[in-house]
Amino acid sequence: MHHSPTLGALAWSGEVFTTVTVLDDTELQIVINRLRSEDGGTILLTPGATYVLDATVNIPSGAPLRIDGRGAILQAGTALDAELLTLNGNDIDFIDCIFDGEESTQTAGDGLGMISTSAITRDVNIRNCEFTDSWGNGLLIKNNSVRWRITDCHFRSMGESGIKVEDPANATTGIYITGCTFGQFISERESAHAGIDFAGIVNISHCNFVGLDHATFAQYGVWAHEKESASPNDESGKESSIIGCHPRPKIDKSRRCDIRHS
Repeated sequence: MHHSPTLGALAWSGEVFTTVTVLDDTELQIVINRLRSEDGGTILLTPGATYVLDATVNIPSGAPLRIDGRGAILQAGTALDAELLTLNGNDIDFIDCIFDGEESTQTAGDGLGMISTSAITRDVNIRNCEFTDSWGNGLLIKNNSVRWRITDCHFRSMGESGIKVEDPANATTGIYITGCTFGQFISERESAHAGIDFAGIVNISHCNFVGLDHATFAQYGVWAHEKESASPNDESGKESSIIGCHPRPKIDKSRRCDIRHS
């Protein structure tokens, strides 16, 4: 197991602060499991440190958990050809983290996300984070997950999409993507790229889409998929929206997806 620099972490449980030392993905997993199984808390990563993950870190269901990266990098190790993190349950926050997929070490990244849901996941907040150098997606939101807020994040050098939202049972809703930047995707991947590739009800506002205009490969700022007729999403009367984005993203839109611009 690769040992990263020592992680000076401050774990919050109720009103009690506990200092823990995390050396690698195994120890990080132990701390996450403990906080989720007890009263929850916050892990503060050492600013600017690089933590190499040789195995996927799973965040199970449980008490509220926050990971405050303070500019630390969570990087895929040479032994990891899968997601950096998988999420399950409710109440998960990330702030100021850098997720580095180390694309050159991956061969099985098609369709994966650097962060991916493994079950229904609700009330997730991701703020001021960077996703870079992935053979697959940055975020993969699936399993009918709801109530996600992704704010002021940057996605670059993605092999597929910055954010991909799946809606297998027409139940995905409350996904808010605000103030994010998408650009410099990996043009040599022979597949369609999109800054945001989604189904379900997704609200996109004040995002920037840069350089998604490769001459050969299909690239879109937003790729919106079809909603099924008479689905719960249709009956709700709500609609997806794209507001105040610059430049106005190139959109591939299926016929039943409601998109508005302003």
